[in-house]
Amino acid sequence: MPLPPICPASNGCSPTCVIFSTRCNRIWAGQAAGIAVTEEGFGHVYFNDICGMEWGGIDIRNGGHPVIMNNTIHKGHGDGVVIGKRGCGLIFENVIRKNRGCGVWVLSMSRPVIFGNHISECCDHGVAFVSTADDLRENQKLSAQFLQQDQEQEQAPPVLIYDEEPSSGSFFDDTDSLSIEFLTPQLEKNGSIVDNNKISYNQGCGLSFAGSEDVIIRGNTFNGNQGNGIAIEQPVDHAMIHSNRVLDNGETGITLAVSTLSSVHDNCVRGNLGNGIVAQGRGRIRENDVIGNGKSELVIVGPGDPFVAKNRIISEEASAIEVLADARGCVNENVVYSKTGKNIVQDLSSTTIVENNEFLSSLEDDVRGLGTRPLQTGNAIPRNDIVHIVRKLTMPQAQKTNPKTMSRFCVIL
Repeated sequence: MPLPPICPASNGCSPTCVIFSTRCNRIWAGQAAGIAVTEEGFGHVYFNDICGMEWGGIDIRNGGHPVIMNNTIHKGHGDGVVIGKRGCGLIFENVIRKNRGCGVWVLSMSRPVIFGNHISECCDHGVAFVSTADDLRENQKLSAQFLQQDQEQEQAPPVLIYDEEPSSGSFFDDTDSLSIEFLTPQLEKNGSIVDNNKISYNQGCGLSFAGSEDVIIRGNTFNGNQGNGIAIEQPVDHAMIHSNRVLDNGETGITLAVSTLSSVHDNCVRGNLGNGIVAQGRGRIRENDVIGNGKSELVIVGPGDPFVAKNRIISEEASAIEVLADARGCVNENVVYSKTGKNIVQDLSSTTIVENNEFLSSLEDDVRGLGTRPLQTGNAIPRNDIVHIVRKLTMPQAQKTNPKTMSRFCVIL
């Protein structure tokens, strides 16, 4: 099969395009970026081991549009991948871990595709989008070849060790090693894509979006991050958060900023220490499983105006739904249960419409409502197991100590 396209121009590359291939190298302990792609650079960067770089492991900007694939980028002193002004491209199936900055840092107008990566144990956010240039990252040194002439002798270039001799044949002859044409998403003209990544155990949020462009966040696992799982921190015209697993993060599972128009559906949000979902914007929150978070499962904050429908909202330690002052919107056709708190708490100043919901109060309440929706891709808990969770939450204390019963629940929760 042919390689994935490296130039977005349908009629071929512009006269200034530079097509390259960088593969199978060990790039360690450099005093700048490990690999810099700039000035209309198009090509493939794959199977490299990039470790301990002073700045970003891979830096893309100024029209660079590469395919970054199957690299290991780790233990850097900055971010793993930096996508700066006018950078773009496909970040595909890389291992990015233990960097002192973010795993992937993106200027949101760059609109990259971040697909199938493992991003973990970084000292900042797993993936961070910003809307304006960051002085540190935008002015950093790109690589040894871009340093000023008076610094060339003072700055040592990266240590470069070939694991194998570069092929003498044409780059385009290698058509068998990279057959991803039908596996990767197409570039979106109007926004960025974060798709099918595993983002875990970072010291900040799993994904922090403070950009101004549209974004699609789908099919990812956000697990064990110290901040929020997904944080939309600034208003955005459209944010689609679809089929993600947001599990066991240190703060809120999903938080949506004021005025954000969002579509949040088919996600599993459970085990986070804060709230499950906090909505301050507009849009639809539908068909999610929001279960067993540390605080209220769903919080609508004024002047938020969401439409919340057909979710399964089950709380063990707090109120299932909180509607705060000046909140608007509609809460409709949800299955709601709280073990120790109230099913729903609504401020008197709120104009939110609450109707046609099924509020469970005890084991005697039939849980048929939990079994009417088929399992979605992003839901981590199968339908039958959710029924058992409800029963566990409503069991007398003596019954909950049965080892045979608890052995199954320990796997679920």
